[in-house]
Amino acid sequence: MTDYHFGGMSAMASKILLVTGDAAESLEVFYPYQRLREEGYQVDIAAPARKRLQFVVHDFVEGFDT
Repeated sequence: MTDYHFGGMSAMASKILLVTGDAAESLEVFYPYQRLREEGYQVDIAAPARKRLQFVVHDFVEGFDT
């Protein structure tokens, strides 16, 4: 657990809930999931329905600001 101090108050943080759904950008889900786990948090992923989610990876198009 990590001990955070906000305005003189201490809050123990140990669980994180990531909310997502189908067609979410893969890196926007898995990057924070992995980084938070590395820091010791218990990370759960929630979606509107219990099923295997379909994530996407958007291509980078030459000349687009992505």
